[in-house]
Amino acid sequence: MKYGSFVVAALLAGPSLAAAQQQQGPILGTWKFDLTQDRTKEGPRTVIVRPDSSASYGSQTVRWRIVGDSLALALGGEWVNYRLKLKDKQLTLSGG
Repeated sequence: MKYGSFVVAALLAGPSLAAAQQQQGPILGTWKFDLTQDRTKEGPRTVIVRPDSSASYGSQTVRWRIVGDSLALALGGEWVNYRLKLKDKQLTLSGG
């Protein structure tokens, strides 16, 4: 399942408490896709990222983790890495 490059805008961001959460803290919360970027992209339009390393990705619950400068998602039984860029309240994922 490949979605290419997409941009999402933050609605909520959860606070980080522990040192391990400081890296992942900024991506926690509910994200919505910026449809002005590309309306033809397939995939869920809302993602909810939780601190227990689970995320609601459309109708699926997936696992996630930060690996270097990438976000890894367990999609369909395999890990898929997306390059992660976070600036202000905009999260950009590319690749996959």
